[in-house]
Amino acid sequence: MLEFQKPWCLIDQIEVSQDEIKSQKYVSYSDFFLQGHFKEYSIFPGMLVVEGMLQSIKAANKFKELSIYNLSPSKIQSRFLHSIYPGDIISYSITVEYIDYEQVIFKSFGKVNQITVAKAKFIFRRGVCHDN
Repeated sequence: MLEFQKPWCLIDQIEVSQDEIKSQKYVSYSDFFLQGHFKEYSIFPGMLVVEGMLQSIKAANKFKELSIYNLSPSKIQSRFLHSIYPGDIISYSITVEYIDYEQVIFKSFGKVNQITVAKAKFIFRRGVCHDN
């Protein structure tokens, strides 16, 4: 169902409704990208958290709950609040903050054990690849 394949599929479970996308990533000790990301102190890379959020949005679009066809991510704002370690389960919650014909704005949170570890805002626009 997903266009992403292991090891670059960064969501392990997804649930989609009209109001929210919920997904999870199980951070495994065997995930190769943890090796060498702070050699003595392995943590999950923050940009992979953002990628997991984006993959969740793209996967939800395949369920046809969203209508982001012909829209491209144009701006991403993210903030990382706490480290994520091997053995953690990241739970993503993504909602639509604003929608019109030209753009969709998503608000996203990543949590581990009910503690917010990351948050992001994604702006998808029609026919735009990025903002300057």
